[in-house]
Order: sequence, then C-alpha cells, then structure tokens
Amino acid sequence: MAGDYGGSQIGIGNCHEAERRFWDAELNRIYRALIVLFKARDAELDDVGSAAPRSLPALRTAQRAWISWRDEQCAFVASTWGGGSGAGIAETECHAALTGAQALRLDEILAGSGG
Repeated sequence: MAGDYGGSQIGIGNCHEAERRFWDAELNRIYRALIVLFKARDAELDDVGSAAPRSLPALRTAQRAWISWRDEQCAFVASTWGGGSGAGIAETECHAALTGAQALRLDEILAGSGG
C-alpha cells in the first residue's frame, strides 16, 4: 500500500488483490505437489491390495469443500458492509487471508509427507 494511491480504496484493493493472487498461486503449487505425491502413494496401496483409505480422493473432496466454504465465508464478510464501497475490499482481503492460511496448512501436510 506504499505505492501510488496506496491509501485510497483503489490502492488498498489493488494491494489485497496482489496478495490474493500470490496466495492463490502458492496454494495451487502446493496442491499440485500433493496430487503428485498422493497419486503415487495411492498407486502403491493399490499395488499391494491395501484396504487403507486413499489420500488423493480425500484431498480433492476436502479442497472442493474448502473452496466452497471460503467463497461463502468471504461473501458473508462482504455482506456485513451493507453494500458499502468497502465490501469488495473486504471480500478480496478475506480471500487472500483464507487462501494464505489454507496454503500454509497444505504446505505443512506436504512437508510432513516427505514432499
């Protein structure tokens, strides 16, 4: 927000949007790495005929549910502005914060799984 128009709604919105894009890219990078890891692990379980639950389908289901929850949560945050001009900024900031937190959570899983 130190740049041009940083203190304006446009500047603040641009800053939150840049942060949202950063965290979205990080989340996608980590998610793709987990897909590769769990696909290989699930294939090993298949090869030995294990009845253990498979991680890849669980990851996909959980991530889809999380995206839905994040979007609804951020829509709620925006709604608390009563249609005011800060609603878009609040929603974008919410997306950035929740996406960042999810990226960090998944990165911990990746690190703990040897990825």
